[in-house]
Amino acid sequence: MRQLSLRESFSLLARHAIPYTRPIYIAGEKDLEKVKKFPVVLKIDSEDVIHKSDVGAIVTNIQNHDDLKKAYHKILKNVREEMPRARIHGVAAFKQESGTELFVGMKRDSQFGNVIAFGLGGIFVEIMKDVSLRIAPFGKREAIKMIKEIQAYKVLEGARGQEPVKIVLVADLIVKASKMCATHHDIVEMDFNPVIANSKQAIVADVRILSRK
Repeated sequence: MRQLSLRESFSLLARHAIPYTRPIYIAGEKDLEKVKKFPVVLKIDSEDVIHKSDVGAIVTNIQNHDDLKKAYHKILKNVREEMPRARIHGVAAFKQESGTELFVGMKRDSQFGNVIAFGLGGIFVEIMKDVSLRIAPFGKREAIKMIKEIQAYKVLEGARGQEPVKIVLVADLIVKASKMCATHHDIVEMDFNPVIANSKQAIVADVRILSRK
């Protein structure tokens, strides 16, 4: 078993037309100049770091190059201290997307096959345990039912003045994820967390894929 690298994971998403925030890979300090637009999110590029926020391996809402440089050194320092054996390829910068954070995941079950999970993303998926489940693969109609089943569905409709989420785009992403997992039998687990969704898009902002290969 191994966790795919960021490059491998996003390459797999691209092959299945799953929308994702395009990373800028930064192998060294000079590569920070590749970042031209702000705000951005900076994350460690390491297949050994699963929960980035737990080890200080992610910094959000970076507004300028000075803060980007500080975040770069902070992330590397944190990971080296917390996980000295982690393989580090560098960091990756992503556009800071706005919207509701969602979660789409998959676990391969020996009895049921590919079980797809959906719920609110970020820390909420672990705290609230508000998820709906389906056996993959399935179509858009079933994906929409899946979305509407969670208790927090009103958040997606735009509760308390939030921008409503375009449900059909989220459903499209879930369907593509279910088909990808059904196609690649080596995938054991998959997390899209978060998926950032608003009235215009549903896009994967971070991904973790565990493979048998």
